[in-house]
Amino acid sequence: MGEHALGLTMFVLTAGLLVVVVFLRARVDPGTRERRALRSVGIDIWEWFARFERVGGRVQDLEGLSWGSALRARKVVWLVAAQLIGLLTLTAGIYLAGWPWWIPLIAALLLVVAGGYFGEVRVFLADDTATTWRYEGSKGLLLFGLVVKGVVLCAGLGLVWLAADLFVSGPALLAFAVGIVAAVVFDRCHIPARAIEGVIRSRQSIAFAENATGETILYLRSFDDDTAVVFAPVASTRWYAPVLPQRVRFEELVEAWTFKEAAQVVAIGRPGERRPSLGAGRSYWTDETWQEAVRRTAARCKAVIVVAGTTEGLGWEISTLAEMGVLGKTLLLLPPDTSEKTEQRYRRIAAASNREHDALVDDRLALSAIPAMGLTKSTWSKSNVG
Repeated sequence: MGEHALGLTMFVLTAGLLVVVVFLRARVDPGTRERRALRSVGIDIWEWFARFERVGGRVQDLEGLSWGSALRARKVVWLVAAQLIGLLTLTAGIYLAGWPWWIPLIAALLLVVAGGYFGEVRVFLADDTATTWRYEGSKGLLLFGLVVKGVVLCAGLGLVWLAADLFVSGPALLAFAVGIVAAVVFDRCHIPARAIEGVIRSRQSIAFAENATGETILYLRSFDDDTAVVFAPVASTRWYAPVLPQRVRFEELVEAWTFKEAAQVVAIGRPGERRPSLGAGRSYWTDETWQEAVRRTAARCKAVIVVAGTTEGLGWEISTLAEMGVLGKTLLLLPPDTSEKTEQRYRRIAAASNREHDALVDDRLALSAIPAMGLTKSTWSKSNVG
């Protein structure tokens, strides 16, 4: 028991290293820095929002939504890592008890596979609007992907166990090196799962144009924003997600927000690009046909999400949505950015919407507190994070 208690040090050190990694990622993220800067001026922002409502605008605080408190909670970063924390704790307990090393690994593999599979089933059953499970024809691949992710995660647990044994009976530096490798394995264990999810999606048809349905969400953005990444703990909700919060493409975060609201998020693909494995499903059209395809999709889909860009590229899309009368089902997103570029994004979208009599956001600080905007019958409506 004494030797095992000493070896437990490596479990603690590895867990501590992972905590530092998560803390630093959250600390240096532009969106997190933006929220920190807003904390000291919260009263000023709310006073501006009050003036905005007096001239006809509407403001919805995220705390008024059913999922707002979870989205805003600082502890969400650590809740995302709960699976890994639990598995590390289980393995450390079994190590301390002196049981064989393979017991926690088998338990972890079963938990990852069963939890991931039934988690996806539960998401489908909880969505009253979904008529077809996205994995209906790919159950074998889903199980294979879960097994691969579980095996890699178990490899990380096995390395921590090995590091603990080395710390007791071998060179301490070697033990520390193995612990660092274990941390890297934990951080990257989702990569094979993402690749398998990409294969599953490549076999699915894209609901675009005349194939769009009431379960489709149209995603419009500037191609320049395809590579934008954000630190997004709330994106880590699917079976292929990282076990530690990290930066993901903004598009993948949008999909995570909407996965209970639509069977598929779809977008026009960039000519000549390598098709992204995750995010919005791509549909490719020629220069002569893409605009009509967007019109048909916008008319049939459940909702439209527009990411405000810094270029003129979205002007046609916004003006077309306004002409079609579908701005009422359109959500405008302002991704984390500098205050200058956020204002630039907003001004371009507002100008293209052809609603010159709307109450507009004329305060750069207030814009930094608004992640999304929607249109009521006669004016812009803001959702803010305070």
